[in-house]
Amino acid sequence: MVEKNSLYQHFRQDEKLFLEKIEELIQKVEDSYYIQVTEFLDPRQVYIAKILLKTRKTTFYVSSDYFAMEYARIIISPPSPYYEFEFSDFEISLLNISYNDKFNQLTHAQILGSLINGLGIKRTVLGDIIIKKGQAQVLIDTKMLPYFKNNIHKIGRTSVKLSEESLEKLIQADDVDKTIDVLTTSLRIDNVISSVLKISRNEALKLITSDKVKINYMIVNKAFDTISENDIISVRGYGRFIIASDNGLSKQKKHKLTIIRKVHK
Repeated sequence: MVEKNSLYQHFRQDEKLFLEKIEELIQKVEDSYYIQVTEFLDPRQVYIAKILLKTRKTTFYVSSDYFAMEYARIIISPPSPYYEFEFSDFEISLLNISYNDKFNQLTHAQILGSLINGLGIKRTVLGDIIIKKGQAQVLIDTKMLPYFKNNIHKIGRTSVKLSEESLEKLIQADDVDKTIDVLTTSLRIDNVISSVLKISRNEALKLITSDKVKINYMIVNKAFDTISENDIISVRGYGRFIIASDNGLSKQKKHKLTIIRKVHK
């Protein structure tokens, strides 16, 4: 109990609930000696789950260790020799979306909206949505593959053709990482956004109160929320960035942060 409380105190309340879900999966594995596979987890959830699994000395495998993907699934398994790893146990399929790009260019938002709203599915059965000119791919729960192929014929007003591809044909998005150093007067989210995006604090505040800002994939609407290392901040219309490191205070008592921004090529 002391170990659990010591671990949980480092996370936000919603993250503690997620930790409890992983604890339940660990317990199921220990009781049954049969694997448990998570839904697709965002990078922050993967980070948190790995900390817990390593603390519990539990055997696990992460799909992003084998193929480049942002959202990943985790296999929690009994130790060897009770389980022999096979990638197929992740139950991840690659769905290719083909369309005529002469007059249209599909966006991440259009694809996500069509799949979630059009099919009434949960976000957690979807992994990455990768966009390149004239092509898009989606990583999905294998069990959903027939349902997607039979029910998605248009995304927005664009006719599409869906087909399954080998994961070896997974494309890479047209994004690159750019590392920058910034100074900010505090670790409040409004100050950090203002410093990174080079906008005023009032503009940053408007973005926050308009539900356009997420920390670790969760909407925040309080300017006084603070950030920490490894936090992922998404700002609608501006992209996202990761707090790579907090490098302490400058001589002027400002926080020195190293930021990784996703930049479209």
